[in-house]
Amino acid sequence: MKVLRYSTLETPFGTLWFAASPKGLSFLLLRFFGQRRTPQQLRKARGAKLVRDDKALRDFAAQLTRYLEGEKLSFDVELDLS
Repeated sequence: MKVLRYSTLETPFGTLWFAASPKGLSFLLLRFFGQRRTPQQLRKARGAKLVRDDKALRDFAAQLTRYLEGEKLSFDVELDLS
């Protein structure tokens, strides 16, 4: 079974959920309401086991925070589009 490491980030627009496989970032979802169903939706959509891992995804979270604060930057995150 595929394993996705995920984390969340509170933004002015709502809670941002993101997940990555060993190959790179593979899921990004902005939730405006009801966070309870998001893990189930992610698991169902990707057929994966979810493991919360804020530490593994902290670099992406930091880049995203800087971007949302208005800093122009190029994201240097690998993507897994499989």
